[in-house]
Amino acid sequence: MDHAKAGKTVTNNDLCVYAMYLVGAAERPVDVEEIHFKLFELAPKKFGCRTRPEIPQMRNTHTSFGHMEKTVYPEFVIKASSTTRMLSAMGLQWVQQNLDVFDGIGNGVSVLPPKSRDNSRMVKEIRDSDAWNFWKSGEEVHIEDLAEPFGCSPASGPAAWAQRISLASIAAEELMDDELHKFLDFAREIIEEEG
Repeated sequence: MDHAKAGKTVTNNDLCVYAMYLVGAAERPVDVEEIHFKLFELAPKKFGCRTRPEIPQMRNTHTSFGHMEKTVYPEFVIKASSTTRMLSAMGLQWVQQNLDVFDGIGNGVSVLPPKSRDNSRMVKEIRDSDAWNFWKSGEEVHIEDLAEPFGCSPASGPAAWAQRISLASIAAEELMDDELHKFLDFAREIIEEEG
């Protein structure tokens, strides 16, 4: 959905804004946990644990909500405190303009798009890299090895590395790839040590 009008697909980012609306964040500061639980309620298949789908996977909701408020719709969110958020006037107006689409979830409106080709391609590039193979075989990995799969140079600044790791982390969430998460945690340590 763009800022003007929704289409037939509701993305994770759209759902995060709608969840804020449903828990009353337009009227009062709401604890982010309330928003996370509402996200799970709206899309349990996406935000539930794999082996216990009746339990929310808070890492998934946290990643989706964080991406939405920092990158996609920052103007829709007011950070009332470190743990509470409010929906801005612009965010409220946008939800109200798109209520018909949100109300249609389950009736011809899909909650989440198919897995992104870009994310699949990014994950394939990481898994095909020397850095991945070294990590899998227990060999030493250096920042030079990480440069190619993350599209950085060893001299790239912390912000560039953080952005690339964050994009890969979002891809790992979307593809529910726990092994990739472990590799990304490992890569962060290398980058902090050698960057």
